[in-house]
Amino acid sequence: GYYTNAAGTLTKFGDVARTNLVLWSQVIGAHASSITHGTAVDGATIAPDGTTTATSFVPDATNNVHRFLGLGGTITVVDATAYVASFYVKANGYTEVGFRENASTGAYASFNCSGAGTVLASGNGTTSTSITALANGWYRVAIGLTSSGTSFRYDVLNLAPTYTTGDVEGTWTG
Repeated sequence: GYYTNAAGTLTKFGDVARTNLVLWSQVIGAHASSITHGTAVDGATIAPDGTTTATSFVPDATNNVHRFLGLGGTITVVDATAYVASFYVKANGYTEVGFRENASTGAYASFNCSGAGTVLASGNGTTSTSITALANGWYRVAIGLTSSGTSFRYDVLNLAPTYTTGDVEGTWTG
């Protein structure tokens, strides 16, 4: 089959190259620019690909933003180009996550990672969103966006209404 891509060109499915622009995508804790209000442990559980490389994120009791900032650091992109960014997440008590581009567009989406999965919200230039339930409780969440500059930086946020002291729940990313 064929589809019309973001540039308006008729493209055959499967003809588009896919590249992981986030270096160190399976050791997120060690390579995030910073971690806010929580603890990350790389290699904490089995990732979607079957390796023990998923990162555990456990928020602290602060009722504030809990997140990985700058997954893989700053990523070089081509200005005014359509991209789809995705990552894998598994609930470990908290089921809601946010995904945001934080260097040029501010595009974001939030997702509920339970059951079939749900897109909760999106905005700031997000052109598409999706959540796909996978085996063993994992989900692939994605946002589409068009660059407005030559760099991206992705943040993953653990979303919950409140956090309690001594909580060992969180999310896993892989």
